[in-house]
Amino acid sequence: MKSIKWKLTLIPAFLILFGLIELYFIKPSLFYSQLIKVLIFSALVLALYLATPFESIINYGSLLYYLSLILLLVTLFLGKGSVNRWLNLGFIQLQPSELAKLGLILILAKTLSNEKKPLKARLLHSGILTAIPFTLTMLQPDLGTALTYLFVAFILCWSSGLDPAITKISLLTPIAMLASGNSIASLIFYLIIVLILLLSKDPLYKKLITISILITVSLSTPVVWHKLMKPYQRERLTAFLNPIKSKTREGWQIYQAKIALGSGGIFGKGPGKGTQKGLAFLPAAHTDFIFSSIGEEFGLVGLSIIIIAFYTFLTGMLRLAEIKEGHEKLIVLGIMSYFIFHFLVNIFSNLSLLPVVGIPLPFLTYGGSHLLVEMLSLTILGKMEV
Repeated sequence: MKSIKWKLTLIPAFLILFGLIELYFIKPSLFYSQLIKVLIFSALVLALYLATPFESIINYGSLLYYLSLILLLVTLFLGKGSVNRWLNLGFIQLQPSELAKLGLILILAKTLSNEKKPLKARLLHSGILTAIPFTLTMLQPDLGTALTYLFVAFILCWSSGLDPAITKISLLTPIAMLASGNSIASLIFYLIIVLILLLSKDPLYKKLITISILITVSLSTPVVWHKLMKPYQRERLTAFLNPIKSKTREGWQIYQAKIALGSGGIFGKGPGKGTQKGLAFLPAAHTDFIFSSIGEEFGLVGLSIIIIAFYTFLTGMLRLAEIKEGHEKLIVLGIMSYFIFHFLVNIFSNLSLLPVVGIPLPFLTYGGSHLLVEMLSLTILGKMEV
């Protein structure tokens, strides 16, 4: 399937090149720094692709998972910065939580495809494997990355035959969290849930478990908000809900991102002519808001090219998943869900449709750790026979 191969190689290469061009216009030093990473990682993954059989790469999945857990523990005590997310290795600021994403995908695919064990046992084991990096990452704290683990695990478990009742609870939990902030909204929510449960044909114990979990979520959400979340995390969420009101604080970047996107028009202001990042109104133009920066300089046309490229890339992975079975199918689905989550959350954050949680835009955002994981993921996909 040559169409799959080019979608999984040429499209990422194009997006990396597009990102490098934008980084050059944001700040030349960022371009050269990212270019060095691209060249080093390209040589690394090429050597891995040529020298390592597919079976060996897969067997290293568990090793990568447990290594990332060790590094996450080390990061909590020796991490660099005001939040403990990076380890200074000299030549790169490594973010272990990024490695954990790929490690989790590989170990979950291996666990869920082991048909020698009952499905319930596999799902329980997968839940434990997901909970460990999730907890360690939340302690950094890094909500965006932690949510990535949950999303990937949910997609893989659902693909393996997750109980529909659990799927229902997973979809209703975010609504219960949002409704918990208003007593009237919460009352309406539970009236609807009770009605749905009464009309459903689920066994009584499943109905009781569903309502119990949702009530627990509603009662614990205010505690998490006031007691466990950091002040800057609460400010980010409130800024998302009302960026104009808080535009002098946490809502500043969200507000400026919307200005950058709107001012780009159809064709943009031209490469290097963006005023929002040029005048430092958009200080995270090379990371969280590179999508907005591109929109300002290349307009709707440039953004459409990026979206179409990502769509083409995702269709390649979807086609690969359709022709694979078992272990390999789950690996493809895990990697695909990883890219979908990053792509949607980053863009929706730029559009003020979601809070900013520090999720990079694949292949485009400045940084080494996420780029290394993305290129390793492509290497694994490339090793699969098509």
